Parts: sequence; C-alpha cells; structure tokens
Amino acid sequence: MTTALSRLRNLLLRRDQGGALAPRQGSVFPWIRLRYSYRSLSTEGDRTHVVIRERRFEDGRLEAEDVEATVDRRWITGLLEQAPERLRHLLRSLLER
Repeated sequence: MTTALSRLRNLLLRRDQGGALAPRQGSVFPWIRLRYSYRSLSTEGDRTHVVIRERRFEDGRLEAEDVEATVDRRWITGLLEQAPERLRHLLRSLLER
C-alpha cells in the first residue's frame, strides 16, 4: 500500500481492541467546511416565483435545504409597506427594556 493510501486509511479507520479496522467516530476532517447557496426570484404577472437552495458540508456531513414557492405580488407589496412600521415597533420595544 502506498504511503498516501496508508495515511488516508489511518485518517478514516482505526483499529479496535481485537485489531480489526473500524470507522472512526466523529468528523474526519473538522477543518473543512463548505457552503453553497443559490437564490432566484422571477416575476410573471402578479406572481413571484422564489427558489432557494443551500448545500453545506460540515463535520463530515453533507446537508441540503431546498425551498420553492410562488407568492402573490400583492402580499409582497403589503409586506414591504408594513416593514417600516414593524421595524419602528421592534426598535421601540427593544429600547424600552
């Protein structure tokens, strides 16, 4: 076995008390963290189509989250119109504490 393969085997596997090889517990490469994110908004008529995709590799695990939705434009417009008042209310409640 080459030296590189031997090192990789030692990273991924360990010997138990009986001498048999077993996978290591926990993260093999704790220093590696990757994140990919994609967001898309498209409008057609009174509808807005939203797509969100996220991929994360952390602690030796790959996790994925996908969201896809269609929203009525009137709802978004109402939300944007209410945003300043909601922000003022939030700041007021934080400052009163």
